[in-house]
Amino acid sequence: MRNSFNLEVEFRDVPRMPYEWEKTTMIMHIDVKRVSTSFLKRVLLNEGKIDYKANILLISDGKNSLVLKLDRDGVIKKRSHLAFTDSLDICEYAYNLRETNIDFVESGAKVLYKKGKSVEEEMKEYIIDSLKKGMPEDLSKYLYYLYFDEIEDYSVDKLIKSIRGSSIEKNMKLYKFLIES
Repeated sequence: MRNSFNLEVEFRDVPRMPYEWEKTTMIMHIDVKRVSTSFLKRVLLNEGKIDYKANILLISDGKNSLVLKLDRDGVIKKRSHLAFTDSLDICEYAYNLRETNIDFVESGAKVLYKKGKSVEEEMKEYIIDSLKKGMPEDLSKYLYYLYFDEIEDYSVDKLIKSIRGSSIEKNMKLYKFLIES
């Protein structure tokens, strides 16, 4: 086992997964510090200052790992996750280390993670937008029929309301019809 690592990272305000990386940086001969899981979570979720002398800090709780870029005062400027194989190597090594206590003073600001839409939300949005764009009445009636198995109480508003409250399985039939036609 080695005690320092050469790693490819992508530093961002909010760490991204390796498959999302665009521009990477190589860091050489970085030592790993084992920390508690609660410390790792706090660093991932909160802005703050760490009492550490170097400008790059590699931390692991034995299950997850993270690289932090610090300014000269110890304020966290950037974060990076690691490639899967690098993370496994570091976690395996860190698991046998004694836990290090590192002081972390939170600034009170949270790290803002961008949330993407779920597939279900995107599907609902696509169906509803298609209905609102003024499709021919025959087509909207057919979608209503696909959804409710009847045409008696036809209403675009009722269909939209039902789509918003339904599961992905219920909306799949309409979605497939719209993208295939």
